Amino acid sequence: MPQENQSQLFIRLLKDARRTDRMLNKIKRSVHSRAYAKRFKEMFMSDQPRGHNAALPMDCVQMMDNPVRPSTRN
Repeated sequence: MPQENQSQLFIRLLKDARRTDRMLNKIKRSVHSRAYAKRFKEMFMSDQPRGHNAALPMDCVQMMDNPVRPSTRN
């Protein structure tokens, strides 16, 4: 099996380093994106009165205060 010369070794190591760098950047972007989405959601939800947003499930106290509603799901 022939051995790699210095230029081939350099190119192979450069490709490996680039691949690793791209994977790390992808992971970092994913983490930052999730953190940004979480902060945005917390900021947005803090402006909304609790219980008035249909997307949020009601907690136990809100369920006790509200009469039973017919289901909107078919």
